[in-house]
Amino acid sequence: MSQSSYLIRNRQLGFQELETIRLYIKEHWAAGRSAISRALCQSWNWRQANGRLKDHACRVLLLELESRGKIELPPRKFYNNRGKKQPDGLLRLWLQGLSRITAL
Repeated sequence: MSQSSYLIRNRQLGFQELETIRLYIKEHWAAGRSAISRALCQSWNWRQANGRLKDHACRVLLLELESRGKIELPPRKFYNNRGKKQPDGLLRLWLQGLSRITAL
């Protein structure tokens, strides 16, 4: 028997909330997990005392639902340590060649 209601991060989630989450995932799949989280927070008006969106809490909630097999999130976008996207293969090769030329 599956559980029909969940309490995650002080937010009660029933069937309707799960359907809403799945809809937002489908609509914002290409934009990524953070965009999904922000859109859900805005839709639910889920905010901290200072007025900011509870974005981190929402991402934790989404990860918990994914770990329970209730939703599927888009793959993570990988970034290097400075928060910048890694260049694609051709650009990386070009940049390496450019750095060798300037080193001469």
